[in-house]
Amino acid sequence: MAFQLTATTAIVEIEGISAYSQSKETESLPVVKGEAPGDRDIRLWKEHMHVLGTGPDARITIPVHGFHQCLISGAKYSKIKIPGEPRGTWTAKFAAGISFPEEIITNQHPDDAKMETIYANAKGQRGIGTRVLRRFPVFYNWAAKFPVLVLEPRITKDIFEEIVSLSGMFVGIGRFRPENTGHLGRFSVKSLEWRENEAITAAKSKRRELLDA
Repeated sequence: MAFQLTATTAIVEIEGISAYSQSKETESLPVVKGEAPGDRDIRLWKEHMHVLGTGPDARITIPVHGFHQCLISGAKYSKIKIPGEPRGTWTAKFAAGISFPEEIITNQHPDDAKMETIYANAKGQRGIGTRVLRRFPVFYNWAAKFPVLVLEPRITKDIFEEIVSLSGMFVGIGRFRPENTGHLGRFSVKSLEWRENEAITAAKSKRRELLDA
């Protein structure tokens, strides 16, 4: 009889408590001959979005790696100790002990984006180079519901919810988040369903389902 791996599945529902902005790179996109940098920035502002699908069914997604990094930073920020390990914190457990089996899909359509114009460093790094006008998409009233595989057995429902809540309040996601002295991308946990000892199966992402359709 084959050994069956199991894990806890956390069904997480989050909702924004501040606006959310994305800043996907656009430097690799084709250049229009003779186009001024400012005109290029205006033309490509929507290309900063992470989008899954097309047409009416298109949705904004939260990059999985970015959200995972948010939780790792939140675990580090919390300084909560692991019971029985005086020097042990949850940072490494949230780095290696959780997994995201599919895309994090929000309730936002690309057409919901509002353009925000700000003065920012031309190279995208604070304090380096000149400051120019840049345009980025911003979303309001955003939310998402998605599964997280909790592989580390010492991560309990209470610890998971506390770390996710702290991450949403003090780290955030996207451009100009609290972690980077900004105010965008804060979120709260609206609901959390905890399903223990579920069999781990091969994940098939929504993006792959669209490609296979």
